Amino acid sequence: MVISILFLIFMNKELSKKLSKFILKIRFLNTIINNYNIKNSFDLFYEDFPKLSGLKIPFILSIIGWILQFYLLFLISKLFQFEINLIYFIAIISITNVITSLPITIYGLGTREITLLSLFSIFNISPEKSVSLSLFWFLIFWLSPSIIGGLITINEGFFKQKNYKKTY
Repeated sequence: MVISILFLIFMNKELSKKLSKFILKIRFLNTIINNYNIKNSFDLFYEDFPKLSGLKIPFILSIIGWILQFYLLFLISKLFQFEINLIYFIAIISITNVITSLPITIYGLGTREITLLSLFSIFNISPEKSVSLSLFWFLIFWLSPSIIGGLITINEGFFKQKNYKKTY
C-alpha cells in the first residue's frame, strides 16, 4: 500500500513537488539543499519520467511474473508435502518477499528462512520442510538466474572487448 501511495504521489508532479518541499524543509536537509541544486534535479527527474500509459505493459508483465512465481513455488511446495491452502501460501510468500527485500543480509539468506519457518509453523509445517523450500526457492529463483546473468555479462564484455578497435 505504501508503494502504491508513493507511486501515485510521484505520478502527480505538483503533489510530488509539495511533498518534496515539505521534506526538504527539515533542518538536517538544509545543508544538503544549499550544497546542491535541488530545483534543477527535481525538474530533470520529471523530464524523463515515463507516462502512465507506457507503464501498463511492464506492470501487467510484472503481475503475470509474480503470479507464475507464486504458483510454481506452490507446486514445488507440494513436492515437499506442504498441506496448505493456496491463498495462505501466497500470503506467506508475499510477506517473506517483503522481509527478504530488507538489506540486512546477502540475497536475504537467513531472513527468508526464519520468516518462512515462523509463518509456516502456524500451519504445523515442520522446520525442515520450511528451510528446504526456502533454500530450493533461493537456488531456483535467485541464484540460478544471477549466475546465468553474470555469465552472459562476462561473455558480452569479452565479446565487446575483443571487437573493440582503438581509435586514437
